[in-house]
Amino acid sequence: MNIKSFFNTTVLKKDLTRFWPVWAVYLLVGLLLTVSRIVLFYHETDIYQKWEVFHDFMRPFGLVMCVYAVLIAQLLFGDLFSGRLSTAVHALPVRREGLFLTHYTAGLIMGIGPNVIFALVIMASMGRHWGIALPMLGMIALQYLFFFGIAVFCIMCTGKWLASTALYGLVNMA
Repeated sequence: MNIKSFFNTTVLKKDLTRFWPVWAVYLLVGLLLTVSRIVLFYHETDIYQKWEVFHDFMRPFGLVMCVYAVLIAQLLFGDLFSGRLSTAVHALPVRREGLFLTHYTAGLIMGIGPNVIFALVIMASMGRHWGIALPMLGMIALQYLFFFGIAVFCIMCTGKWLASTALYGLVNMA
């Protein structure tokens, strides 16, 4: 029985190791933002004000995540921007569906992985108020899924680097 796979672990490993510097910069920026909010958290005395500290965290972090999501999508699906590279990649013994699903999974790992690390750092630093980080983790994960999904959709619709970035900006502003 011949089973066709829609996932390729070799391509996933290549994606994760090839773009690790972008992933590391996002992790570093996110940890700096997280630590700054933890310091503010300990200066507040009321639990509702403590919640507001992390609620206000979502504004600057959302902007960072928006840029990161489009950058990751541009890098992972960059083979679609060049006709020669696209033909070369799709001539490999990898199905197009498998290539898409693998790139998409790599993008999810690159986005959700660091976000889980941020939430764990916040949970570890809060002591008995660790439950505040759970809704924040959910908000961050949904926000990244939205930004990354829109970026991949724009790339698949246009197939051009500049056009997909412009469409991404228009969709996010709408």
